[in-house]
Amino acid sequence: MSILNRLNLLIRSNLNDTLSGRAGDSSQRGTFQEMESSLRDARRQQIELRAGEKRLIAQIRASRERADQWEERAMLALRANDEQLAREALVVKNKALRESEALREQLDEHRAYMRDIDSALEALEMKLESTRGRMRATKPGESAPNTGARSLQSEATWDAELRRRAKERESGQSTAPPAASAPPARPSAQPTSRTPTEYDALFETDSQFREFDRMSSRIDSMEAEIDAIRELSSDDDLIDPRRAELERIFNGMETKKVVKDDLADLKKKFES
Repeated sequence: MSILNRLNLLIRSNLNDTLSGRAGDSSQRGTFQEMESSLRDARRQQIELRAGEKRLIAQIRASRERADQWEERAMLALRANDEQLAREALVVKNKALRESEALREQLDEHRAYMRDIDSALEALEMKLESTRGRMRATKPGESAPNTGARSLQSEATWDAELRRRAKERESGQSTAPPAASAPPARPSAQPTSRTPTEYDALFETDSQFREFDRMSSRIDSMEAEIDAIRELSSDDDLIDPRRAELERIFNGMETKKVVKDDLADLKKKFES
């Protein structure tokens, strides 16, 4: 099962049975550990997806630069009155453009999947926070409310908040809930069945997700290594021997052009 399917399954699950008196401490802890494990896996995949996005962008940029380079080479061949060489340069240019278009389609699909992962993560984190609040509000010896009406009300409130955040995110507004809609604070003197420390042990998302920030700092160095490997492993010359020959021809022509331009500049300086 993919990480996105796991997240969606957990989002749609009803946690009221877990919070009821029928569920023991070990069952509750196991449920939340499963959720936190899925969240950690999704965070790691977020890092991989962002690294993949950077690789695709770099490849698209490189393809477009190759297309521009070979168009300039085609013009250089025409100036040398070699139409056949210019045609071959344009063939390479068009190949680079096709590669760029294909990579762009991959990037669009990649970003769509990234948005799905981000939305699923936000939804599951909201559900964890909501469940934590209900557990902390449970009195000693009292099971969490599990009636159909309360269950429906809780799930409807959670779903409405998720939809509100998604709508505001799409419109570029802040996702902070309005003050008027904030739930009334519970009396601080109200006893709880667990201490905050015990609840935090079930929901250690902040400390566990610090790994995300640490791993994010490695993305740039990983990208540099990947770029170096890609340059060393280029096999265009093996696939198309003529491509290597074209490179040698145009490198020679470009070198001659540079020398010619430099000589022209020197003559202008000398004449002035």
